[in-house]
Amino acid sequence: MNITLQQLRIFREVARRQSFSLAGHRIGLTQPAVSRAVVELEALLAVKLLSRTTREVKLTDAGEKLVAQLDRILDDLDETLRRVSEASSVRSGKVRIGGCPVLSAALLPLCVATCAVDSPDIRISFRERGQDEALESVVRGEVDFGIAINPGLRDDLESEVVGSDPFLLVTQRQRQRSHRSAHWSSLDGEALVLLDDTAGSSEAIARTLLQHGVKAHVRQVLPHAATLLKLLENGNLAGVTTALAQLPYNTDGFLMQALSPPVERSIALVRSRGRALSPAADHVWETLRGVAEKLHEVSAPSHAS
Repeated sequence: MNITLQQLRIFREVARRQSFSLAGHRIGLTQPAVSRAVVELEALLAVKLLSRTTREVKLTDAGEKLVAQLDRILDDLDETLRRVSEASSVRSGKVRIGGCPVLSAALLPLCVATCAVDSPDIRISFRERGQDEALESVVRGEVDFGIAINPGLRDDLESEVVGSDPFLLVTQRQRQRSHRSAHWSSLDGEALVLLDDTAGSSEAIARTLLQHGVKAHVRQVLPHAATLLKLLENGNLAGVTTALAQLPYNTDGFLMQALSPPVERSIALVRSRGRALSPAADHVWETLRGVAEKLHEVSAPSHAS
């Protein structure tokens, strides 16, 4: 069956536009050329893909089934060709990374700055999204790899732990009711502001509070440490955040204490199982690993006794 990529791409464009003329305008072909390519494809498949009238173009059932698979097939092919094209140089190409805002704010600036010096032709694009969506974008191939919090074991993903991120108690330094210690049990009865699961935190915090029999009054659950810190400035509240989450922000007016007993989240780089990284993506992966290790050394405060 001698079906060409051009025929498939033309058919997909017609299906998207529901018009031969609009599809032709989009891909730079005349309407007769577009129509001829679709007719040839239908003849090779021996099936009707489009229902045509003088007013509209609609997909048949067979056409619907083909279009449903074409996006994935052609996008995977384009991605493969892109990787082959970039493979000639480790130091060039576009690298797409997915992950939650907390990790992007903490890790990405230093990674971008490092690559700008040693690999200026690598272009890094970061797509911020919640944890679950970030992992799915890795599986679908929408990003080269992801940064995740406690990704767990999945058959469709490979992960490498590159650091840990302990939970911290945050209070105003001048707060009258200051904490003598930062044990989880000391949070009993406190009015708390917490990070949510966009930052991969709320489930772990709730589980730990339950383990220690803590009944806290949760006032807000937020995706960003910046908002959490702002709320602490304007009320008699305590916050639970993490070392990496607070790292990009000015915390001069706050007391940061590692909660005891320590509870840490693992930070991992994640890629689709069986899908090789391009040389450029592999270089950024290695750079991010080094960034995570450096930040882990400087970000975690000592534990309260």
